[in-house]
Amino acid sequence: MSSQLKQAVALTYSLSRKPYLNHRNVTAQLDLKPVNSKISSFMRNGHVEDAQQLFDQLPHRNTVTYNAMIRGYFQNGFPEKAASLYNQMVVRDLFSYNTMIFGLMKCGHVKEAEGVFESMKNRDIVTWNSMILGYVDNNLMSEAMTVFNAMPLKDVVSWNLVLGGLVKVQEFEEAEELFRGMVVRDVASWTIIVKAFVGTGKIVEARKTFDDMPMKDIGAWNTMIGGYVQQNFVEIAEGLFHKMPGKDRNSWSIMIDGFLSIGRTRDALRLFHETPQKHEKSWNSIMLSFVKKSLVREAHAILEKVPFSGIVSWTNIMIGYFNMGEVENANKVFQLMPCLDTAVWNAAIFGFGENDQFENGIRLFIRMKEDGVSMDEATFTSFLIICSNMPSINLGQQIHAESIKLGIDCFTAAANAFITMYFRCGNMDSALLVFNSMTCHDTISWNSVICGLAQHGLAEKATEVFEKMRSSRAEPNQITFVGRFGLIDEAMDVLNEMTIYGLEVGASVWGALLGACRLHKNMSLAEIAGERILDIEPSNSGVYLILAEMYLANGMREKAYNMWVRMKDSGVKKQPGCSWIELSIGGNVFLAEDRAHPEFESISCALNLIYQEMGFRNVYLIVASDDIRGTYFQC
Repeated sequence: MSSQLKQAVALTYSLSRKPYLNHRNVTAQLDLKPVNSKISSFMRNGHVEDAQQLFDQLPHRNTVTYNAMIRGYFQNGFPEKAASLYNQMVVRDLFSYNTMIFGLMKCGHVKEAEGVFESMKNRDIVTWNSMILGYVDNNLMSEAMTVFNAMPLKDVVSWNLVLGGLVKVQEFEEAEELFRGMVVRDVASWTIIVKAFVGTGKIVEARKTFDDMPMKDIGAWNTMIGGYVQQNFVEIAEGLFHKMPGKDRNSWSIMIDGFLSIGRTRDALRLFHETPQKHEKSWNSIMLSFVKKSLVREAHAILEKVPFSGIVSWTNIMIGYFNMGEVENANKVFQLMPCLDTAVWNAAIFGFGENDQFENGIRLFIRMKEDGVSMDEATFTSFLIICSNMPSINLGQQIHAESIKLGIDCFTAAANAFITMYFRCGNMDSALLVFNSMTCHDTISWNSVICGLAQHGLAEKATEVFEKMRSSRAEPNQITFVGRFGLIDEAMDVLNEMTIYGLEVGASVWGALLGACRLHKNMSLAEIAGERILDIEPSNSGVYLILAEMYLANGMREKAYNMWVRMKDSGVKKQPGCSWIELSIGGNVFLAEDRAHPEFESISCALNLIYQEMGFRNVYLIVASDDIRGTYFQC
């Protein structure tokens, strides 16, 4: 028992033993205010067990004591305990009922809250407002309006709750009509309707309403400035920002984000330095903006000169270098970071994998395990991506066992990664076993199985799984299936439709289409898909090589040569081909054109013997250098 709890218990016993108290009037005369206050304090600070222990040891309790406990249970996420204690109460007051309604609504127990409301003989305006707020929070706007219309008396809070609810569900016309019918308005009323105009893109109307406000607080100013930023009128927002009579932290953040949204990164940096109360979140946003604009080196230089160099900013710099393909610089940042959490390790492992440096990713994972760093779902997912690309079935199985020990294998994302890894390694039985043991399947789960079966030539089985997917709750990804089944034109129509509706089409989606075009020999759409990928990822060497290969297959030698030249001029280099052979005593790695392996001579002799047994007398190699491309050499 804590010292505070001991003092509180002692206080209750001392109060209960005062000489003038007798058995009949002890509860009425006993002053429980200090004890009730202590219970509220315990609950407010999350010390639920201390509050419970104090409550249980009280010789006498009043309604306020029960109310303090019930409210505390709701505050700390124990609605069942709150309901149980509420049912034990002999005497309840309005605060008891209102606390239950508010707490139950916050937890989403709407029916139970309605039951409490219906059981009340007397209701005050707080009761009605609690019901409206609860309905609004649970997106039940029709029910909120019903309660609002049934209210015998309304205050400005009642009107504001309904007004804010209508804006929340984007019923802007109804919100405007309600605002016009308000007899009394406060600052919150005006601010809500300004937000409504901003939400519909009516920035002129929003500004007129803002100017008509009889008084404005900082929240109103921030809403108007944020509206201009949202509509990309950052210069007007800047002028309004400088006119503000007072600014809070949110004001500075909105304006900094506004500068970042239109690429005025230097102005965002200047404004950050002018901020009276600097905080790391704004700084991280600025650094992230630099990284997104590929100004990673500039961000790195700035970060080394300021005192706001938190782990988030350094992680973004590292990720920026990985995205640019500058793995060495990314690794240097990682090695120099003074503090490494799980997220940093995950980002580094993923970065190595994305840049085809699988061995470095494996080494980092092993080091992470040896250092005792806690691993999460993202750790295993990132590492399994590496395993599936090598492919290394033994390594994948080991990590699968490790994830089972830690209980991470039950996460959907991790299970999806296991499915992909096993399929790519040719172990279909294990892949299907993982899939069938999953408690929940998302779109990626189904896609992984369908693609895996299709890649192994089991088209009929893939179609069966697809039909099962259609009967499940998961929504099929049109690009994955239409590419896969050869309906390339239909896939292109889907992409065009996504673009029309302003949906971003990522490189992975275009990559799926490119893979389908390669499979079904559709050169015209392959060019479109390849160029779209290169617009997003100009350093993607695989796209250059796939397009060059397809050009050659279609007899377009000049276009293939131009693609190689373009790749060279862009400074893009293909990682050398890598083969892995796993033995019981370990693994061996072979790189293209690498003669440094200690067993190179004996391996060459063994290969020659294999070739002779296979009946090959002459082995031909195709060399793809700049000077002698396409020349055949006899071995």
